[in-house]
This record gives sequence, C-alpha cells and structure tokens, in this order.
Amino acid sequence: MKLWEGRSLFLTIVFAMLMISMTGLNGCIRPSVSDPPSDNTLGAFSGGPAWPAAAILKVGEQPLWFEYTGEGPRLISSPGEASLSDYTPWPLSRFGAGMLAFDSSLVLAINRDGFLIISPTEEKGSAILYRAADPVNWDPYTIASVFIHEDSPAVLLRRDDFFSSSLAPALENPVFFLAKDHPKPIGVRVPALDQLSKDDGWEVNALRQGTDHNWYYRIVQTGYAQPGIVYYRTPDLSIEGKEINQEDFWNSSRSENEFHTLSFLGPLDASLTPGGQGLAVMDSGDMRFSLPELPNGFVYTAAGITGNILIAAWEEQEESAIGAAGFMALDTKALGLFTD
Repeated sequence: MKLWEGRSLFLTIVFAMLMISMTGLNGCIRPSVSDPPSDNTLGAFSGGPAWPAAAILKVGEQPLWFEYTGEGPRLISSPGEASLSDYTPWPLSRFGAGMLAFDSSLVLAINRDGFLIISPTEEKGSAILYRAADPVNWDPYTIASVFIHEDSPAVLLRRDDFFSSSLAPALENPVFFLAKDHPKPIGVRVPALDQLSKDDGWEVNALRQGTDHNWYYRIVQTGYAQPGIVYYRTPDLSIEGKEINQEDFWNSSRSENEFHTLSFLGPLDASLTPGGQGLAVMDSGDMRFSLPELPNGFVYTAAGITGNILIAAWEEQEESAIGAAGFMALDTKALGLFTD
C-alpha cells in the first residue's frame, strides 16, 4: 500500500463486500449493461438531474467490471483484461480519487475527468450510471481532495509542479462541485481557500478534514525560486482560517492504521484491507468476507452500497504510479450478502 502525500487521503475513503463462489450456482442473475435512451440525460428518467446518462446497469451475482477511459467508463470482462496502460505518476493518472454518498447515490471523483454517479432505480439490481465530466478543463489538473461542500460532492483541483514540467494556468476557483441542475461540475469560490492573493502566486494544494472535524489546508507559492508555504485551520470553509505550524497540519491526518484498514461507505459497519479481506459487524455476530480476487499489483481503493448495489473501486499500482483503474458492481440481494 502506498503512503505518499495526497494519495493517503484518498486511500482512507471507505468500503467493503462479500463475494461467494460462482461454481455450481443455478439460475443465477446475469449482469448486463445497456445504453440509456437516445436522450441520454437524467432528465429522460422521471425529470431528474441534468447529468448525462452513460449506461443502465443490470447487476447480478457476477460482477460488472469497468475501466476508466478518456471517453468515460468502459465495460471489460475483468481487471486483467483492462487496456494496457503505461504506469503514470498518480497526479497525472486517471483513477478514482474518492467516493462519496450523495442522496441515494454513490459518487466517484475521477482524476483528470469529473464525476461518475451510480443511482439505483426502483427495479431491484438496476442502476443508472451518469457521467458529469469536464475532461478538457480538468485534464491539466490533479484532484487534491474529495469532500462534501454545502451538501454536495466536491473536489479541490491543483496544479502538479513535481511530475509535470509545464504548468497549466492557475485556476481562479479550484473547487468544483456536483450540481443536479448542471451537466458538468461547477467551479465555486471558497472563502477559506482564497485568503492569500493569487496575484502573488499563492495556491491551495492540500485540503483535508481532521479527526477534530476542523479543516486543514496548505497554501504554496508558485513561480518563485524559494516558494513560501503556509498552513491553516478553520472550523468552517466559509470563513478564513488561522495560521498553524507544519506539525499541526501533519498531525491532523488520521492514524497510520486507517491507511491499511478501509471503512465501508453505506449502511454497514465493516472494514477492509486493500487486498480485499474484511470484517462486517452484524446483529448476529461478526462476518468475515473477501472481495473478488484481483490480479497481482492491483488493489481496491474504495467501496460502498447504494440500494442493493455494491460498488468497489480498483486500480493497478506500482510505487507512486498507476496503470489501469476502474470500478466493479454487484447485487448484494442476489448474492444474499450482509443479511442476518
């Protein structure tokens, strides 16, 4: 498991699941994927939000596997069959930077792309996959943080000045959030992150919520031989923060153990290792479980449940670089998972 700065925040984001053997299963529910109606916005489905709909998922005992591409998620037979991608430093890679719950949906923030939204329908084992993306404008930037801003999923985008020699223009508003009435992420000003002048080269490049529920962030100065670095803390992103020292900033992160044991996003008390071994706390007692096995060099990075559908993000890792990445979907009811 890689513990470099920036990635550590993403790898604390939550998940778990139980997979049973497919051998000897009779009458199993077959998963499938179909295109949405020709009017492929959510508005075509009961007048919902304006995100473009990418596909309709019919999920069963067997997993549906998707990989992230520049054109959106692509159905594959397994992670081992994903497109051969060169390992790329994680700030420049396309991968799931985090997962959040939003109303009854799960939202995946995809680095250098946008948001994927998985929303269950009234039909059991069925969900609509939406893509609210802006790859043209997001591609030059890296997701530094995934969080909830004013009750909506949001990301902080930053410029990468370590792995990339040429920098994109500084963003006027580096925070983008998911809005139901807009097909693409919307940039928004956040007062706490805007307290030093951009004209002097100051940019926020790290943001996290500490265990004390305060927000901690770092502002760096670009374009200088000896750039300045300042750390801040605030209880509310709508107000300016107070300056703190570097030690307080680093100590705000979660404990080391939580980088190796991931929690589950959704109505289940469970923990899981990136290798896929986990433990769920049920009314009838503790239940051990494991995710479908991944190829060598692959790990799970986040998961959660929406309705009866379990979503788990995965990626191929080599040191601080990422190759293929995507997500998996299963129907927990069809498998009889997490029921007492």
